Amino acid sequence: MSGGNNGPVPTRLVFLSDLQGIAVGEKVRFLGCVTSYTILTATLTLHHAYPPSPTLSPPKRPSAAYVNLHLLLSTLKTTDTAVGEWVNIIGYITAPRAPSPQKARLPLHKTIRNQHETDREIEQHPTVHIQALMLWSAGAINLGDYERHLSERQEVEKRLMTTTTTTSMATA
Repeated sequence: MSGGNNGPVPTRLVFLSDLQGIAVGEKVRFLGCVTSYTILTATLTLHHAYPPSPTLSPPKRPSAAYVNLHLLLSTLKTTDTAVGEWVNIIGYITAPRAPSPQKARLPLHKTIRNQHETDREIEQHPTVHIQALMLWSAGAINLGDYERHLSERQEVEKRLMTTTTTTSMATA
């Protein structure tokens, strides 16, 4: 028997704005506000404006997470997809899906124009795609407290990683 870990992959608790820097395949947990739900694709769009970006410069971090809910359709409640609802998500970062067949059949000039518009939109408002494993309502959350506590937690984790790395290098 090997000494490897046979348990589930650990989940990283992050801000929605941190998702862009996380590799495809990583398991994450984050909070977001529902801004839309597309029934045909079972895709939930979430936003969370943290950290607040200066009004003069465009945000460099993702402003939206597109969450695929196909695995949760049998347990999903109507309130889970209501615009304005704050929800917690656990899931895996995925690559963006290929365009739908309807988009592929557009005339070439429209496809190119739409692609340029999409590229410009992604530059201004980067997005990330998630395959949801779990979703639950955040309820009456105090968003300011949540942001402060998670930010403090991330700072402590960062310091611990720096200390661990420095200690490992000194003993090598």
